[in-house]
Amino acid sequence: MPAFRDIPDGDLRIYLDLSTYCNAGCPQCDRTDHHEGGKLRKVKWLPNRMWDLDRVRRAYPPETPVYEVFICGTYGDPFMVKGIDEIIYYFLDNGWRVTVNTNGGTHDDFFWYQLGDRVKEYCNPDEPRMRVVFDVDGTTNEMHAKYRRFVDLGLVLSHMEAYTMAGGFAEAHTIVFQHNEDHLLDIKKLAQDHGATTVLFQKSNRSFFSEGGKRSDFYNEKNEIEYLYRSERNLREATSEL
Repeated sequence: MPAFRDIPDGDLRIYLDLSTYCNAGCPQCDRTDHHEGGKLRKVKWLPNRMWDLDRVRRAYPPETPVYEVFICGTYGDPFMVKGIDEIIYYFLDNGWRVTVNTNGGTHDDFFWYQLGDRVKEYCNPDEPRMRVVFDVDGTTNEMHAKYRRFVDLGLVLSHMEAYTMAGGFAEAHTIVFQHNEDHLLDIKKLAQDHGATTVLFQKSNRSFFSEGGKRSDFYNEKNEIEYLYRSERNLREATSEL
């Protein structure tokens, strides 16, 4: 494989949304129908689309002056893409840095172990050129699935552990609401115990909050109304000792 290229400042950092398929039904996601009768599935107006390796190659041939690739789905999870592992290898073989964000609930431990084993040469912790960011939104499945619907926390942690045991570099990402804001230290410890090097905490910045910007209403998978409450904590203070 070619060595990672020393690319000058100003070259491309690309953000890719490769698919509209997703296994989750997060209530504030633009993909999710959270209205009455929607049952947290895909909104009807969004078509099913998925890129493959051939289309990626045509859009971004090896000579494209790319420095870094962020694969973070707005309308789908990257690991729903068939052949996502080959797409990742293609980018790495071109000498590009790669970051992939995922809810971590797809595939099995063997897939994740294989991925970690194949990309480990790019995963020096001091300067990782390949990283996977897993969503970990709670310390229990109930807390996690309050927002990350249809995604089992136990599977996410198992997949992250398999990936990192094989040599992959992983980070965790937590969306902070009122229901998990008092558990950030425990979330961080749980994620790190399963292979994550760091945890990024981020308040929801979605525009679905009403009631003075404090509450988000949605209909769940049982067609019952539920609420998400915005965190009022100062995250800088809350995480200063983490």
